[in-house]
Amino acid sequence: MRNKKLYLYILLGALILVSCQEDISAQQEDNDINKSKSCSADKDELNKYEYFNNIKWINRDGVWSLSVSPKRSLRLSVSKDDIKKSWQELKENCSNDYRWPDSNKEEVFYQQYKCHFNKAKVKKRRNLEPEKDSINFLCN
Repeated sequence: MRNKKLYLYILLGALILVSCQEDISAQQEDNDINKSKSCSADKDELNKYEYFNNIKWINRDGVWSLSVSPKRSLRLSVSKDDIKKSWQELKENCSNDYRWPDSNKEEVFYQQYKCHFNKAKVKKRRNLEPEKDSINFLCN
């Protein structure tokens, strides 16, 4: 039992360390990305989003994805309320875009978002694919 606790503390420490290092290395990248098109250009540039460092549509091999860079506090959160509030912020800022999925695919888009929220804590950027009809173990 003692070894399991020690292992869990080491794992948690490593997760936090990786998360902090990703935040530092992602700052410059996010600064560059913020200069390009994003979902909402009319928000205050200094404090654009409450839950995200950056949100932007990208095209990968002809497929549109919503590239989302959550703030560190959101990445480390386990709160279901944070999932709902951050999704609402995403929706408020991006759902008017023509690339946002229509109503019959929006639920799958939300499932991708929740999956990334729960399984990809250390990833600095998550890509949501609006054309997906279902999600797999890796969330897309």
